[in-house]
Amino acid sequence: MAIFGAGSNWGGTEVKGEFFENNKFVLGWNEDNSKDLYEAVSQLKVGDIIYLKSVSPRYIRNIEVKGIGIVTK
Repeated sequence: MAIFGAGSNWGGTEVKGEFFENNKFVLGWNEDNSKDLYEAVSQLKVGDIIYLKSVSPRYIRNIEVKGIGIVTK
């Protein structure tokens, strides 16, 4: 089992609700600009965990978990 943390704020727009409504996680970056992220996501397997997180302002070492999902396919 792997655990993957991801953001759900795309340019100031919170998309967490869309992820849960559609039962789907989507990267907010273009594949050409984020090949490493797409490679990491392609390695996820059924049963792995994805958590949605946000980082506190001013880069304080606090992470807020906004949601948790399990890879199903």
